[in-house]
Amino acid sequence: MKMAVWIIFIVFMAPVMMQMNDLYEFNAWIQPGDDFFATACVDRNYVLTGAFVVNKGSGATFFICDSGNYTIWQNNGTAYLYHYQQGLDELSWDFVVLYKDIWYIVIHNPETASQSIHVTGNITRPLFTFTPYPTFIPSTMAVAFVFTMIIGVVVLVYLFKFRKYHESILDSHMRKTLNRNALELLVFT
Repeated sequence: MKMAVWIIFIVFMAPVMMQMNDLYEFNAWIQPGDDFFATACVDRNYVLTGAFVVNKGSGATFFICDSGNYTIWQNNGTAYLYHYQQGLDELSWDFVVLYKDIWYIVIHNPETASQSIHVTGNITRPLFTFTPYPTFIPSTMAVAFVFTMIIGVVVLVYLFKFRKYHESILDSHMRKTLNRNALELLVFT
């Protein structure tokens, strides 16, 4: 029975546990005037975190924006950019998502740069995020985690109930056999 419990745990929980943190690692060369971006489609109150280092060259620009502002920025318009910083050689950051959208994490090599820059880093999006905001909206992964736990409990209850039912049938059969054997024993003696 212990083996069945472990199998159920592994089958149902392993995929969820592997996805508790979505980690995206990057290694990019960025030409002058170009940018590297990663996207995250997340709900309000999620915390996106990350870090990067400019390994070759210097002076990267960093910002985070939603999909609409990214399009405006690409078209050289006036966009609202969060965590906007220029002249960076490294940065660690975290950002509380303000509303559900596709968010762009952008590292830009300015047009005025004389050379390409080589950037390495990572971006992490946690499964559960508790922020100082008054409401907590669960992510799709959080809902999947809870749903998986419920399925696991239902399967375990079914297995234990089936085992008890099976044992009661076995007990009943054994009692009848023992009674029959006892009667035969009495008859022959």
